[in-house]
Formats: sequence, C-alpha cells, structure tokens
Amino acid sequence: MLSRIASSLRGLLLRDRANAEAHEEIQFHLEMETQANVARGMTPEEARRVALRDLGGVTQAKESVREVRAYWFESMLHD
Repeated sequence: MLSRIASSLRGLLLRDRANAEAHEEIQFHLEMETQANVARGMTPEEARRVALRDLGGVTQAKESVREVRAYWFESMLHD
C-alpha cells in the first residue's frame, strides 16, 4: 500500500517536472521566434502574435509535446 502511494507521488512529481520543462522550452522557442520577427522589422506586438500563430498556440504545443512523450513512454514499455 505504501509503495503504491510512493509510486503515485513520484509519478506526479515527474509529470509536473516534465510539464514545467515543456513549458520552458515552448516559451524559449516563442521568445526566439518573436526576436527573429522583430529583427525582420515587425513591431514587438505583431512579432509575438505571428510567433504564436506559427507555433500553433502554447496550449496546442504543450499537447503535442505530451503526445510525443506518451508515445515514447508507451513504446519503451512494449520493448
């Protein structure tokens, strides 16, 4: 029983850490694309809007990352 609880807590902590890392990575790419758009002559507001559009939205990007990670994890289990 205690090992089951400990395992669940570990899973939650790892998931939270993975979500935080994904969020940081997405924000990094969004900022880099925004800066590149500003360098192309866009206003900062327009540059961010275009970067968000090209990324497909932050929420959608996070979902894509989760799907890839889930697929990778499942494939490791099957191997």
